[in-house]
This record gives sequence, C-alpha cells and structure tokens, in this order.
Amino acid sequence: MKIQVTEYHSFIEGMKSEIDQSRLKTAVVLGGTCIEHIMNHFYQDVLPLLFDLDQGEINKVIGSLKLPDKIGWFYKITTKVGLPKELVNKILEIISLRNKVVHFQAVPEIIDTNSGSYQKLNSVVQSFDVSSIITTIKELETELEKVVKDLWPEINIANDIFERFFS
Repeated sequence: MKIQVTEYHSFIEGMKSEIDQSRLKTAVVLGGTCIEHIMNHFYQDVLPLLFDLDQGEINKVIGSLKLPDKIGWFYKITTKVGLPKELVNKILEIISLRNKVVHFQAVPEIIDTNSGSYQKLNSVVQSFDVSSIITTIKELETELEKVVKDLWPEINIANDIFERFFS
C-alpha cells in the first residue's frame, strides 16, 4: 500500500509570517513553491492510477513539465477536465511574479533614482495582493480534491480506511 502525506500548512504559515513582516518577495516565493508542490503531489497520486509507470518514470514526467503545462494541457490529458480558467490565470500570475523574484534580472541603475530593475521589481511586488496567494492555494487544493473524488471514488474509501486506522 502506497501512501503520501502532504503538508502545506508550513508554507502558508511562512507566507503569513513574511507578509506580516513586510517581506513580500519571500512570501511570493513560498506561495509559488507551494503551488508547484501541490501539483507535483497531485501527479504522484494520479499518474499511477492512469498509467503503468514506475516511480522513476513518474518523477521524470513531473520533473520535465513546467508549471503552466501541469495546470494546462497535461492536467486536461490526465483528468479529462480543465482547471477553471480564472484559477489558471491566477496561478500563472503568481508563478510569473515568483519567477521575476527568483530569476531577478539586474540591470545597472543610476543611484538615487526609481528607474532601476530593483525598484521596478519592488514596485510590481508591492502592487500585487500577496495575501491573495493563500486563497488561490486553497482554491487549487479544493479543485484537485474534487476532481480526484469524481474520477476515482475508491480513493474516498481508501482515505476512510486510512483515517480509521491511523487517527
């Protein structure tokens, strides 16, 4: 029996702490990372149900896809449905912002001006509602749980059995 325990609360708690301390870039990175972890765990659960792949092959598939693919065409192939367009757009916006922070492209700037790349990035992050990332994460979790329950009702039975034995 294969089980996978997922725990995203530490990411969310870390985000809240970073937001409270006005470290918005760190909160964005944590939020984007959390979204990617959620999608990777989803595929770790779903791919063995759909395809005869060993763990190495599953890891290779997950590792070779970018997040837009994981929430786009690959999600449709594996679930036969798409994520809601509004949710996809929110996720893409978060990931784009996370990538701007993580893969910062420094451009030399003149001292004491607001025109440099660092100031522009700060402005973009400051104008983004970083706390909305938490809501998006919860929306994604809800959507994924719904599709798993709809497509594989036996998972509900397995979860019930697991809860009874290990709670």
